[in-house]
Amino acid sequence: MLTGLPVSGKPVLGHTDDPIILFNKAFPSSRIEDYKTETAIFGKGKIKTTWLHNRFSSLQVNEGDPLWDEYRRAFMLWCISSYIVPDASTGLVEIEYTTVLGDLEDIGNYAWGAAAWATMQHQLKSRKLNGMAFALVVFMVLRVQPLHDLLLGYSGEQPIAEYQFPLILSYLTPLTKSCNSRCCLKNMSYDFLATVRPDQVNPNPYTRFPPRCKDQLFKACSKTLCFNRVVVEPHEPNRIPGQFGFVEVVVDPDFSHFPDIKDQLPKKGPKKCRDLSKEYARFTKFWNDRSPLRGPLLDNWEVQPWMEEYQGDIVMKDASNSRRKLLILDINGLLADIVEPIPRGNKFCLRVGSKAVFKRPHCEDFMLFCLERFDVGIWSSKTKKNVDSILARLLSFHTRFQLKFCWDQSNCTVTNLKTPESGNKFVMYKEIKKLSAIGGYDESNTLLVDDSPYKAYKNSPNTAIFPKTYSYKNLEDDSLGPEGDLRVYLEGLALAENVQEYVKNHPFGQRPINNDPDQDGSDFPNL
Repeated sequence: MLTGLPVSGKPVLGHTDDPIILFNKAFPSSRIEDYKTETAIFGKGKIKTTWLHNRFSSLQVNEGDPLWDEYRRAFMLWCISSYIVPDASTGLVEIEYTTVLGDLEDIGNYAWGAAAWATMQHQLKSRKLNGMAFALVVFMVLRVQPLHDLLLGYSGEQPIAEYQFPLILSYLTPLTKSCNSRCCLKNMSYDFLATVRPDQVNPNPYTRFPPRCKDQLFKACSKTLCFNRVVVEPHEPNRIPGQFGFVEVVVDPDFSHFPDIKDQLPKKGPKKCRDLSKEYARFTKFWNDRSPLRGPLLDNWEVQPWMEEYQGDIVMKDASNSRRKLLILDINGLLADIVEPIPRGNKFCLRVGSKAVFKRPHCEDFMLFCLERFDVGIWSSKTKKNVDSILARLLSFHTRFQLKFCWDQSNCTVTNLKTPESGNKFVMYKEIKKLSAIGGYDESNTLLVDDSPYKAYKNSPNTAIFPKTYSYKNLEDDSLGPEGDLRVYLEGLALAENVQEYVKNHPFGQRPINNDPDQDGSDFPNL
């Protein structure tokens, strides 16, 4: 998070694209055509850090060479994966992080990127790809004003970045690992930190950490961030706690009473890193909602930014401020026809138990059309196992990769009423209000597309449309095609300001059931 990258594993810029396209843009010299066949590079649709290291660590590249930008991107991805936002799967890094590394010169315009950029440049000039002290040096760049000025060439009255930084949570592991590492920084004098005055050190809001983390962080910083000539190397604990943002004065440098960091970390190190997204759920929710935590408010700022380290930085808007609408698509009757028993003499794309799945014409192209114009989620009333199996055959990996969510019957509201299609199945509602768990979407920017009107009975009016149910027997079906009625309708919706107003003024498909959110649905006219 210190670099503007969220715990959730998605860049704050929110860009999504085909993994192959992103990879080829970032590393044109290693251009690939199919990520599935490139097992040395990709794993689970993500880049393997072993490939980054093997490809670039021994590569002799000078500034100005064609591979220079690729070398720098590889370094940043490696640091992100190893220390900033560790992936739950060992040795993998999200390809989407390349979206914030597109223009490497531009990244320095961000306050969060400037520190990382300066540090990276120093390390690259020393031909060090290990980056073990990366997070630590960034920490110091942000906290010590003279060091900030020295690296970034900045001097002025504007406060530095820590006022708006959400504090990084994944410090413990990188700090521990850094205790046995070295990182070369040029232009550092022997007594640089010794001359830092208390008024030049910016306080750090450690109250966001549990108390035990404060001691661990203090111990690790004191042992690691001690400048000796031009090298950062571990030695005796530094006696100037103020330079790390602490107000306590440590007279005795003996840290034996502090908890041992290594004892509180998994023995296998980063392979068993904590899942921060579960351990710090409230931080995850803020990032998923695109509303990062902020530091103390600044009195001299007229408008408080959401994610600006400096007043002039680019605002990272949360989803609630986005004009992009959410489209929720059903599977059976919309993207496919799921038939039981299996009909003879007809070619289907998948068999699920005793049922046959017929893929609707133009399905994949229709999904690409939707993803270009909307945030898209899938919501089916079938079991998760069946949903996963069906989507794996209906949609390509690249399409599934871009879905906002994929919900099944566990996300539906189950009633004791029987469905009109089958007397053996219970009615399930798809209540849009449950989207509050995702954040940023409401009735004004969300549309449910389902062929069963009763599933939207509990929702507000004009938040859903109900196309006619698709049947594999209809060989003339073209609803999802370029000139199809549903695609044309969604073209207009994409340009509309408000979903409910558009649906109200442009009726489509089957008529909705008159709903009353306070009723249980037992008075359905067609039930």
